[in-house]
Amino acid sequence: MVYIKGVKMKYFFHRAAIVFLLFIFSSALSQELTPSVLISLPGENRNFEVKPKLGISFLVEKAGICFENVNDSIYSICYRQIKPLSDEILFVASDSIPKSNPAMSWFEGDSIRIVWQQLLEGKWQIFSRVIINGDMTPVRQLTRAAENNTSPQVSGNKLIWINDLYLTYAEIADSLINIKKIDGSDCANPQIHPQQLEVLYEQQVDTVNNIIKRARYIDIENRWDLDKLINRGRNKNPRYDTWLEPVLFTYQKLDTVWKSYAADLNVVDNIWASPNHDFDITK
Repeated sequence: MVYIKGVKMKYFFHRAAIVFLLFIFSSALSQELTPSVLISLPGENRNFEVKPKLGISFLVEKAGICFENVNDSIYSICYRQIKPLSDEILFVASDSIPKSNPAMSWFEGDSIRIVWQQLLEGKWQIFSRVIINGDMTPVRQLTRAAENNTSPQVSGNKLIWINDLYLTYAEIADSLINIKKIDGSDCANPQIHPQQLEVLYEQQVDTVNNIIKRARYIDIENRWDLDKLINRGRNKNPRYDTWLEPVLFTYQKLDTVWKSYAADLNVVDNIWASPNHDFDITK
């Protein structure tokens, strides 16, 4: 066998480099994930929402996290800047009244709006506070109806919530304006598309089955367009994300186990007819 001078050695180093990279990659996959403690407040920290600043990569610029905390019967809604990391936690609301389901949205530069549901005179109502350069505006009560208003989601000044099982929309100004009932009844777990007025949610059709639906606001026609994405099944918690294409994440109970799924949102007629991915068995 004849080798051109230097070629054999060059290929040897190329193969060695590939083998080394494969070794490093396989070693990384074999290691268990070691979590870092992000929040270490005493009590129960739960219902986290993490959002980057719109239009900016989560890996390089600003992001924040809001969550609820319960400690010695004191209920708090908290916010912390996590990108770049700040040790300071701003307590948005803190008293003995139960609070839950905080959601946050960047708007008007670096300002952050946080909304949450709070028990008031036996009914759940929705409250809001804005953080502007580290200062906080007064707490505002956004809903005052006799109904239970739960599961708030916010994007800028646009607010989605469940009003006694109906999916409802309003704009946040000095007071709520332009209130629209989107869909009902038995709606649950809404999530706003972060960059346009689009909502994923589940709707109960009987004691076992849920429909996964999408509502999109058509501004020029001043109406909501509804799509049925998953027809029937034990589906829960639809979530939206964008990779190369819009993706629906959800989980569904099959027989006795829960499995996580992702599917292409561009397929409207039957989401499961699109390439879908069975991620893992989960509780």
